[in-house]
Amino acid sequence: MVGLADEGESDDNNTLSSYVVSIHLHGEKSPELKALLGGVSTAVADVKSPPPTVALLKAIAKSDISKMAKVLQSYSFYAGTVKIYFKEKEDPLRLIFSVTTGKPFLLNEITIDISGPGLPADIIPPNIKETGLKQGARGTALSIIDGGDNLLVNLRKLGYPFAEMADRKVVVDYATQMIDVTFTLSPGERAVFGKTTITGLEDVDEEFVRSKIPWKEGWYYDPNLIQKFRNRVSRA
Repeated sequence: MVGLADEGESDDNNTLSSYVVSIHLHGEKSPELKALLGGVSTAVADVKSPPPTVALLKAIAKSDISKMAKVLQSYSFYAGTVKIYFKEKEDPLRLIFSVTTGKPFLLNEITIDISGPGLPADIIPPNIKETGLKQGARGTALSIIDGGDNLLVNLRKLGYPFAEMADRKVVVDYATQMIDVTFTLSPGERAVFGKTTITGLEDVDEEFVRSKIPWKEGWYYDPNLIQKFRNRVSRA
């Protein structure tokens, strides 16, 4: 929930020549979080070229509230609040963003679904451990995105080069302050290595390059083998 406290002390139509901005962070005092909050603020960005009136600055500051709220949510502070105060009797005018993080919401249920026909019996389905996420840990946006990426990396190692994230659903329970996440994976077609064609060689023997290939025709695609081949060739 995001709150607003507007403490104007004079006519909003007064002209504005300059102002300063302060961000007061309450709760988790993270320098990185504070920098991100300032980074999304138009009021902070416009300090060197202020709007012509106090009223316009107030409108800009109010529009910053939702942007700062999204930053808080990305850090799992879904109950965080952002309030703005204007100290118009000060010279220059001082705009204060008072940000309270509250407690971080934690991960609860993590579910992995497969869209389409599913995986063959010889493949162990992706599991929660592969995401790197843990129940009871903070559900930051970055950790959830990374968790989905980890699932895709593992699917590609199993021969699915075109695996995609069909859906990533995040459900926030404000009553319990818990987060449920559902990853829906679309594996695509399973692929195998076909015939390898080598072109563009000038001073290197083709058979020498072929001797560095770590896969055989018919093996399931694995990006790690591609990287292994590149490493072998670059060291040769």
